[in-house]
Amino acid sequence: MIFESALVSADQLAGKLGSSGLAVLDCRFSLLDPEAGRKAYLEGHIPGASYADLDRDLAGPIGPATGRHPLPAASDFQRRLGAWGIDRQSTVVVYDDVGGAIAARAWWLLKWLGHPEAALLDGGLPAWFAGNHPLETDTPEPQAQRYIGTPDQRRVYDTAALEAGLRDRTIVLLDARDEPRFRGQQEPIDTAAGHVPGAINAPFQHNLNADGRFRPSAALAELYAPMIGNRSADAVVCMCGSGVTACHNIFAIERAGYGGPSLYAGSWSEWIRSGNRPIATA
Repeated sequence: MIFESALVSADQLAGKLGSSGLAVLDCRFSLLDPEAGRKAYLEGHIPGASYADLDRDLAGPIGPATGRHPLPAASDFQRRLGAWGIDRQSTVVVYDDVGGAIAARAWWLLKWLGHPEAALLDGGLPAWFAGNHPLETDTPEPQAQRYIGTPDQRRVYDTAALEAGLRDRTIVLLDARDEPRFRGQQEPIDTAAGHVPGAINAPFQHNLNADGRFRPSAALAELYAPMIGNRSADAVVCMCGSGVTACHNIFAIERAGYGGPSLYAGSWSEWIRSGNRPIATA
């Protein structure tokens, strides 16, 4: 074990760069400019980091009934991990430049496959800069590995399961989008505004301090306690616009000591796809 926590500081990562078995993934991405993240990576990234593209690597093909970022097929993601030189023994640290909003998706996919050691860089690239740590422009060429994992489908809700859980009141649904989108006051990305009836708004930005680093575990527990109550994590489902920033809430809830909630992978963009599911705006 290279790191003792799933949340790694910039100084901790800098001190372990080059360690055997350590892999770093740069997950920078912009929904409004899908090529911006790769361009930024080529202009400078944490030494040794490979680039993980949200659309191409961390999501599967969009189908007629899916959301904007359906889960990749487990076999495809395992091949991608292997191409990055990652196997089951690797310690993987993921980062972005938006407080982990994108990188948490890579972390979640690793946990979905049962990967033993996956961590998030606290504060991402801004924290790396603040620590005066170097960047490089070289693209690594890791030795390919064979990755074997088993996806845990218990961690994933589809729309039918979500509808049943809400109807039977066996789950609590947390939506990671910001309040204006949740309330239907604005919708810059998807074709309809609002939220799933019965969902609770839990903007992922509330997991972070002003400097973009995660709030302490006790503060996160205080944040989520009114939403989760005495339920177990098995009864908590997280969603967002397309199943990406929802993973940020999953990470935070685990940090708060609740265990691992499930992900509604299709999220809002899948919920509205049929055009006949109910929408709330209150």
